[in-house]
Amino acid sequence: MSARLTRATSLLAASVGLIPSGLFPHEEDAQKFLELALAGQRNVHAVIVQNRLGPDGRPGMLVKIQIVPSKGMKTTILQPISMQGFVVVDDGVESKVYDPDREEVFVQPSPNIFMPPMSVRSRLIKANYEVKYGRHRVLAGRRCHEVVLDPRQPKMPQRRLSIDDTKRIILRYVMVPAGGEAAIFTDVKSVIYDQREASEDFGLPASTERMRVRRMEGPKVVSDPVSVKVEVGFRLKRPSSLPYGFEVHAIHLVGHDDEKFLALRTSDGMSFVTVYARKDASHSSRPPSRSGPGVTKDGIKFSAVTMAGDPIPSEVLTSLSEAVSRSLR
Repeated sequence: MSARLTRATSLLAASVGLIPSGLFPHEEDAQKFLELALAGQRNVHAVIVQNRLGPDGRPGMLVKIQIVPSKGMKTTILQPISMQGFVVVDDGVESKVYDPDREEVFVQPSPNIFMPPMSVRSRLIKANYEVKYGRHRVLAGRRCHEVVLDPRQPKMPQRRLSIDDTKRIILRYVMVPAGGEAAIFTDVKSVIYDQREASEDFGLPASTERMRVRRMEGPKVVSDPVSVKVEVGFRLKRPSSLPYGFEVHAIHLVGHDDEKFLALRTSDGMSFVTVYARKDASHSSRPPSRSGPGVTKDGIKFSAVTMAGDPIPSEVLTSLSEAVSRSLR
């Protein structure tokens, strides 16, 4: 996959007026209101123009998002010019990415399948965050309320989500690293809730019907990592506990026929970190496809990778890698 395509898929993967904060058009407590929003982002016909923060200080993106509940979500990159025209259509199971420069379609599993169910997220959010209401404001002409998540783990970032009061779409997502400055992760510039406009031209461009399609094999769900020790070349037990409030919610066997490795999907309810376990890449003919803070134990490399733009400290990621490495047998 090209560097531009990798960047596009990883980022595609997310006037203010103040109103008295005592006005609530809904009756849910803050966590319930948040959960309804997190569970319902694909349930409303909408056309959204949104700014997204770029990782590692790189320029962000301006994207157009079309949501059609029966079909999924279409994302078109408008800016920067270097990535203009990329289109992603995601139905929640499969993600199709159109690369206009290479004139091909790349098909891969939807990031949605790597997410824990809402029941698990709810439990983890309660355990790891104090959830409360913040300011009530107007964004893109819509009244919304801010939900603030203060982490119980001091090294984790605070999160502030401004949610449409009636449609419960997240209009702004702000992250505040421990001891750092707030960064706007996503920010809606305009939003229209209209079935006809959302459905207009939904799908990949018609020209893609004649283009080459490249498919990436989906991950294999693994209930017990010990059961695939022959494929990966080592024996790893499912970790019984992880630091910083994280929990393993899924384990996948990934990679190519000549080199398989494990992907342990973990979350604290709001952050999502994958810990990869594979034979040390320095002894492999194939360069590592994933890299992140980690450790090597008994010739096995453990590296933790978070979602693009999530300011989780390297110390936390390294601790997660170390915790998983202790399950090596």
